[in-house]
Amino acid sequence: MERAALADRFVSYSDALSVFPFVQTVAFSAALSDPDVRCSIAEIWLFLVLGNLVFALIISGAVALFRRSELALRAETVTDAMVSTYLRRLHIARYVIIWAAFFYLAFSAYSATFDPVCSI
Repeated sequence: MERAALADRFVSYSDALSVFPFVQTVAFSAALSDPDVRCSIAEIWLFLVLGNLVFALIISGAVALFRRSELALRAETVTDAMVSTYLRRLHIARYVIIWAAFFYLAFSAYSATFDPVCSI
């Protein structure tokens, strides 16, 4: 396997890791539509948020590790400045997706505590 192919594989792994929290958040939103699930989440919302925080930190660390590996593999090749700029922006976009999904899930879990059905 060539260095460029392995570097491209690390980019693909980073993409897959950054999309997983988004898919998880979509599934969580669908689950919140059920009142029983929403009331169950209202009871454990803090543990859910803390667990998701740890998950987001682990995913962010893995994305950072893959980025460092990619850059180390591409160190000997000369890349265009525009290509480097777009690769850096895509790397930042991965973090935005991960942390936007975390904050959405945290807000959704906390807002489930305000449901009047759950206080009965």
